[in-house]
Amino acid sequence: MKTVILDGKQMKTVADAHRYIAEKMDFPSYYGKNLDALEDCLGEFGASCTVIIINASDIYLSLDGYAHRLLEVFRDVSAQNNAFKLIIQQ
Repeated sequence: MKTVILDGKQMKTVADAHRYIAEKMDFPSYYGKNLDALEDCLGEFGASCTVIIINASDIYLSLDGYAHRLLEVFRDVSAQNNAFKLIIQQ
């Protein structure tokens, strides 16, 4: 099982968030750095994966409304894919 820890303190801008997530999740080079691409790449995980998002409150402070949509993508994938587990820590 793969475990990835994402630190909300590293997501200061939308571009930073996508770059950081892509790096930590080891996304392919063609990752489009937008919410649709994020959902596609997260949905492709076939093996068990746990994503732990720490300092989530920092994402809300930095990205405002985009933070809700970003985290909703993670929640949606977790709800649709039994192999993908999500833990969000404020």
